[in-house]
Amino acid sequence: MTEDPWVTLVSAQDLPTLRKMLGDLPNEQLLQIAEKAFSEVICANFAGGSVSSPPPSFLSTDFAVSELKFDLIEPYLNVRALPLLLIAKIAVLDQNRLTDTSPRARLLAFRILLLWQKILREPCAILKDLMDKYAQRIELDELENEERMQYFLEKANALLGYYEYEKCSDYIQRALEISGLNLELAGKMGKRTRFQPRDIAQLVLNVISLADGDVKTVSLSPIQLAVMLAIFRLEWRSEHCDELFMEKADAYLEAIIRQRRCWSVQAAALLARCELERTRNRRVERACAQSELICKLMDGVDDETPDAVKMMRTDLVLASGLEPFWNAHVIHAETLRSLGCTAEALLIYEKLQMWDCVIDCFKQLGQLEKAEALIRKLLLERPDDSMLYCYLGDITMQTSYYDKAIEISGDHNARARKSFGFLMLLRNQFDSAYEHLRRSLELQPIQLGVWFNAGYCAWKLEHYADAVTCYHRCVSFEPEHFEAWNNLSAAYIKLGQKDRARKILQEALKFNYEHPKVWENYLLLCVDTAQFEQAIKAFHRLLDLNKQQKDDEVLEIIARNVLRICDEADDEQSTADAATLKADLVKLFGRVSAVQSLSSKAWKAYASLKRPKDGNVEEAEKYIQLLERALLADSNKPNWSKDVELCCSVLSSAIELATERLRVGSVKGGDAVKQAKSRVRMSLKPLITIAKKECGGQDPQSSDEKVVKVKELLEEADRLLLEASQ
Repeated sequence: MTEDPWVTLVSAQDLPTLRKMLGDLPNEQLLQIAEKAFSEVICANFAGGSVSSPPPSFLSTDFAVSELKFDLIEPYLNVRALPLLLIAKIAVLDQNRLTDTSPRARLLAFRILLLWQKILREPCAILKDLMDKYAQRIELDELENEERMQYFLEKANALLGYYEYEKCSDYIQRALEISGLNLELAGKMGKRTRFQPRDIAQLVLNVISLADGDVKTVSLSPIQLAVMLAIFRLEWRSEHCDELFMEKADAYLEAIIRQRRCWSVQAAALLARCELERTRNRRVERACAQSELICKLMDGVDDETPDAVKMMRTDLVLASGLEPFWNAHVIHAETLRSLGCTAEALLIYEKLQMWDCVIDCFKQLGQLEKAEALIRKLLLERPDDSMLYCYLGDITMQTSYYDKAIEISGDHNARARKSFGFLMLLRNQFDSAYEHLRRSLELQPIQLGVWFNAGYCAWKLEHYADAVTCYHRCVSFEPEHFEAWNNLSAAYIKLGQKDRARKILQEALKFNYEHPKVWENYLLLCVDTAQFEQAIKAFHRLLDLNKQQKDDEVLEIIARNVLRICDEADDEQSTADAATLKADLVKLFGRVSAVQSLSSKAWKAYASLKRPKDGNVEEAEKYIQLLERALLADSNKPNWSKDVELCCSVLSSAIELATERLRVGSVKGGDAVKQAKSRVRMSLKPLITIAKKECGGQDPQSSDEKVVKVKELLEEADRLLLEASQ
C-alpha cells in the first residue's frame, strides 16, 4: 500500500527540506497535495471547516506570514490554515514543471494567487501581475462551459479588487453569454413582507433562459446564480448608491437568495444584503441577525455539520466573491454600530485585532484615552511594529509617532506617510501634506482617499496638472466619486480646457443627478463652451431641484447667443435647428417666469425672443406684454430716478415699449391708434417728469457718458410723447 505523501511532508524540519520533498513527488501527487491544501484553506476561512491535514511542525503561522507578505503588505493575522496556503504556493507556483505540463495546475495557480490576494490586508500589484501572467496561460478551449464560466467570474472578482471595472464587466459579460440567461428588470405590484397590508409597486428581476425558448426559468444552476451576483456586485461598486440602485439591489439579491442552490452563493448574497441594509432603519435588525448567523457558520459555532459537508460549501467560493470570515465579522460589527451597539462592535474588532477600527469605536464612545493605553500596551509587546506607531499618531495627532513609524519601516510604510499627510492637510500645510501623500502613493498606489486628498493639495498649491492626474486616478478607482469628477473638471478649467471640463462634469452627473452645485457648474461651462442646448437642459434640471434658482445673467447670455445663431443660420437644416433651440429657450423662460420674478434684463431677453418678424398682431401683443414687465421690473424699484444707470434702463425700456405700441396701433388702425397713443402718454409722462426732476438738473455740459445718455433718452422720450399727443 502506497504511503500518503502528506504523512511524509509532515516530517519536514525546515523549508529547504519541504521544498525538496515536494520537488521529488510525481506531478499527479504534487497536484493532489496542492489541491488538498488549497481546499482546506478555503474551507477553514470561508465555510467553517476544521483542518484535517496538519502542516509540518516548523511551519507556524508567523513563519507563513513572513513567506507570504510583500514588504509591509501582510496577510491578515488570524487567517486559518495559512501554512497550508504556503504549501500550495510552493507546490504549484514554485514548481514550474507542474504549470508547464498541466492545464489544471495553471488554473489552480491562478486560484491560489486570487486566494492569496484575498487574505492580504491591501491590494498588491505584484500579485496582480502574476495573476495576469497565469491567466494568459489558461487554455479556455479545454474547459467545459461551467468551468469556463467559473473562471470568468473568478477573473472578474480579481479585477474588481483592483478597481478595473471595464475589464471586469467584459469577463462577466462573457460568463453571461455562456449561461444562456437574459436578465430584465420590471415593475410589478406585490408585497415585500407578510406583514404588508396591501400591494405596492416594486422592482423585480425576470430571469429568462434563452435556451428554453424565452420561457421564464424557475430553477437556476449555482453558476448561473453566481453570474447574477457578479452583475450586482459590479454595479454596486461602480454606480452611485441611490434609491434606484437600492431597488435594483433588492431585485437581484432577492432573486438569488430565493433559489437556495449553493451555500457560498447564498452566503455571499446574504452578506451583501446585510451590508446594504445596515443603513436602513427598517431592515437593520434583520441584517444584524443574519450577519451574526453567517459569522457563526464560518466560525463553526453551533454548527454540527460534518466536515465533509462543509467541504462541499467551498464550491464557487471564489467565483461568488464570498468574503472570508474576518470580513463577515466586520460587516456584523458595522451593523451593530448602526444599531448603536458600539461597545459590542468594539469587542469584535479587538478579537479580530483590527486596531484602527478599535480606535474608531473608542472615539465614538468618547474614550480615546483607553485606545491610547491599549496601543501603548501593544507597543511594549511589539516595539518594532511600525503600524502601532501609526495608530498612536492617529490618536495623539503628534507627528513624532509618524516619524518613528517611517524610521522603523525604512520609509516603506504607506500608512505612516498617508496619516502624516492627512494630519498636515488638517493643519493646512499643503506643501508638506502633498509630499507625504505622494510618497504614500509611491509605496501603495491603490488608495482612493489618498489620491483624492493629494489632488486637493495639488489644487491648493496651484499644481493643476498634478491635480488632474490625482483626480483621474481617483475616478478610475471609484467612478461614482462625483466630488472627484467635479474637482477634476475645475482643474481642467484652470488649465484652460473648458470643453474637456464640461465633458468631465457630464460624467459626474451620471453618478449624482441630484447635486445642484454640480448642475450649476455644468450650466456655466455649457454657456462658456457655446453648448446652449445642454445649458437649457441644465437650467431645467436646476429648476427641478430648486424652483427659486435665479441666474438672469446666464439667461440673458443664452438668449443673446440663440438670437445670433438664428440670424446666422444660412441653410434649411441650420435654420430648423436654430428655431428648435429658440423654442426650447422660450419654454425655459416661460417656466422661470411662472415661478419667480425676473430682472428687467431677463424680461427684455425674453421679449427679444418673442419679437415678431412680420405683421402678426397677436405676437406683437405678447411682445408688448413682456416689454411692460421689463419696464415694471425697473420702475417699481424705489428711488430709481436717483440712480443714473437705472434711470437709463427705465427710459430705454419705456421708449422701446412706446415705440412698439405706436407701431402696433398704426398696423391695427382706427380706434387702436388712439388707444395706443393714450397708453403711451399715460406711461411716458410720469416717467419723464420724475426723470427730469432727478436727472435733468445735471450739468448739461457734463462729459459723463451716463448723464449724456440720460439727456439723449429724455429727448427721445419727449419726441414720442409729442407724437402721441398729436
